[in-house]
Amino acid sequence: MEVSSGCDVSESLANFARRKQRGTSVTLRQPASSGAIVTLHGRFEILSLLGSILPPSAPPGIIGLTIYLAGAQGQVVGGGVVGALIASGPVVILAASFRNAAFDRLPIR
Repeated sequence: MEVSSGCDVSESLANFARRKQRGTSVTLRQPASSGAIVTLHGRFEILSLLGSILPPSAPPGIIGLTIYLAGAQGQVVGGGVVGALIASGPVVILAASFRNAAFDRLPIR
């Protein structure tokens, strides 16, 4: 799928999953942090975007995207996506989709 410039990448993926009534698993290919949320401004190259978006029947809290970005000076930053992820140019995403997603919690041993 292609996300157009100016669109929210996260929202586009969620809308795709909802419209198709499917779960999606994304890999375009987090570091430990203090838990603070940092807003980044400017243009960044997406190095890696991965995560899953499950249908509404899935338990809350298991949906999320993790991203790694490269800045103009070569700095790399990454972490969980919180809020909007606005495309500054076309973003092409290869996503696997599946029906009848099931969530199973494995016992801790």
